[in-house]
Amino acid sequence: LLPMSLAPLWLRRLSDISPFKHMVDGIRAVFVGEVLSFAVALGFGLSLVLLVASLWFGTRIFRKQTQ
Repeated sequence: LLPMSLAPLWLRRLSDISPFKHMVDGIRAVFVGEVLSFAVALGFGLSLVLLVASLWFGTRIFRKQTQ
């Protein structure tokens, strides 16, 4: 895989706003042993936000289709 440091600037900036990049960085930090790092907290927080948003959206769609 191509390291992001070798990617074009526009692609690096795009990856910086992707929540999945931060979740993967958090998982990598856990594997290295940095459990109490900011990367882990950010990745965990973004995972929770995506979980809540997905549940809310899925519930909303389900309720509209069953009415």
